[in-house]
Amino acid sequence: MSKKIQNLESSIAAASSYKFEDADRRVRYEKLLADFNFIIENNTIGVVFDDIELIKKIIIIIETITDLAKQENIESSTKMWTPEQCVVWVKAIGYNKPQEFVEKSFEFTPEGIIIRADLGIHNSQVLNLPEGLIKVVGSIRLMDSGITELPSTLRYITGTLDLAYSKVKRLPDSLESIGKKLEIHDSPLEAWPPNLSYIGGDLGYDREQEGLIPDDINIIIHGGLKPQAVTVI
Repeated sequence: MSKKIQNLESSIAAASSYKFEDADRRVRYEKLLADFNFIIENNTIGVVFDDIELIKKIIIIIETITDLAKQENIESSTKMWTPEQCVVWVKAIGYNKPQEFVEKSFEFTPEGIIIRADLGIHNSQVLNLPEGLIKVVGSIRLMDSGITELPSTLRYITGTLDLAYSKVKRLPDSLESIGKKLEIHDSPLEAWPPNLSYIGGDLGYDREQEGLIPDDINIIIHGGLKPQAVTVI
């Protein structure tokens, strides 16, 4: 039962954190969220699990909200970069054969861009990743890069996300999964991404960043918590 409660609490947190730019979609979301909150505020978790009708209502609301979020992401991804724009970007981050790299490693799907390669953007003045990027099959490392935020469409990173010594202050609300490590130590990160539900490896962080880490981190993380030691000079 405790696992089911944890899953429900995670669903509640996720459903309450979406943001919609489309006005009609935002109105629908706010109505669904009001119905959702009414059920949660007027019933304990135990009561909810004992009432099949309440469970059905919650499932319908969560599924509808999730569908709205997917529609929003698909619309956002329609603004995705063209292959030509990606070639220019790849050249700017220092690859010698950008055309070949895009042809080999970039996939342009109806939902957005998938990059099948590690992105090590070190000491670069490039200010962004490709618009419409939804998945990186590999790692992203941004040490000393000019990038301050990741695309609002990015959902999955199968490798490590390394923000150490980067300028990234915020991760996208869309981010759901990091396959390996998340390194946020020595970064200016100001908030935890609300929909991040899976980290396959360790979380590296500074002691001063403990306030960013959610209470349910032990459900999210499948490695260890790795606070960085303070260097004494």
